[in-house]
Parts: sequence; structure tokens; C-alpha cells
Amino acid sequence: MLAEGKDVVLAAAGYMVHEANKALDERSRRIADGLAAKKLSPAQAEALRAGTGFLASLSTAQLRSYLAEAAPQLAADVRAPAALPSAEAEVTLTDEEKRQAKAMRVSEADMLATKKQHLGR
Repeated sequence: MLAEGKDVVLAAAGYMVHEANKALDERSRRIADGLAAKKLSPAQAEALRAGTGFLASLSTAQLRSYLAEAAPQLAADVRAPAALPSAEAEVTLTDEEKRQAKAMRVSEADMLATKKQHLGR
């Protein structure tokens, strides 16, 4: 057994030990690169390493795509909204939300439905 996660056990024999270790190393590099580029928060990186949360459910290829499209997370840019949009306001996706949906391979319609659900619409 090479590595054990929450939902997966990575086991290999012979030549596949080398291939499995390469896959583990690539995922670890992606996490480190994501942290360095501020595309992952320390909490997200820890969850990935622990095998928990949404990002941990992504394959290495999907994680690579997500990190390529993700905007850097800057603490100075994080602000609570002054107020939620009024009930009459039309709910739409921002350009950033559209990019994130594409990176996660989620349709814009599904992303919009989720946003509306979170806003209680």
C-alpha cells in the first residue's frame, strides 16, 4: 500500500509502484504550486491532502484544469457584501463565476441554479 486516503487506497506492485509514486508526486506538486500562486488557500490545501472536500474529489487532471483557470485568492480582495441583492434583482453569473464553472466542467445553467439556491431564490 503506497497511500491511503478517505475514499481511496493506492496500492501497486512492480513497475506500477513507480507510476503510482509519480501520480502522488504530481498531485503534491499541484497542491504546492496552487498554494504558491495563491490559487488555493491553506485550508483548501490541507483538505486536499486529507482527502476531504470538493477539490479532493477531482482527479489530478481536473485539479490541474481548475488551478489553471482559478483566480488568485488575495485576502485584500475578500469583502463581505454590503447586502444581498433584493428579491426582485435578476440573478446572473459574473465573468469570474463563468470561468470557474468552465474550469470545474459545470454548465453555466447548473452554476446559476446553485447560486440561486444559495441566495434562496
